[in-house]
Amino acid sequence: MSDQYDYSYDSAKSEILSYYTKAFKNTENIINQNSDFFKKLSNVENVYVLGHSISEVDIKYFETVINTAKKDANWFVTYYSDYEKQKHLDTLTKLGIKPQNLTQIKMEDLK
Repeated sequence: MSDQYDYSYDSAKSEILSYYTKAFKNTENIINQNSDFFKKLSNVENVYVLGHSISEVDIKYFETVINTAKKDANWFVTYYSDYEKQKHLDTLTKLGIKPQNLTQIKMEDLK
C-alpha cells in the first residue's frame, strides 16, 4: 500500500456510500412494481395524508396519486407546525391540487 493510503478516510467514505445506498428510494421502480394499486385509485374522491412530511423524496408518489385519483378529489392533509402547513400548501398546489380541494388539519386536532 501507498504511504498516502488512509484507512479511516476510506472506511468513512464506504460507510457514507452504504448509508446513501440504503436510504435511497427508487420511487419510479416502486411505483411501477405497484402499478396495479395505483390504477385502482381512479375512483378515489377523498385522499387523506396523515403525518407525512411531503418531502422531495416522496413527490413522485404524490404526483402519481394526483394524476390517478379523480381530478376534483378532496385532499385532507395533516401538519404539525405553521411552517409545515405553509410548506404543504405550497408543495401540493404546485403539484396541481386546487386550494379549494385541500383541507389542512393540525395533527393535534385529530380526534
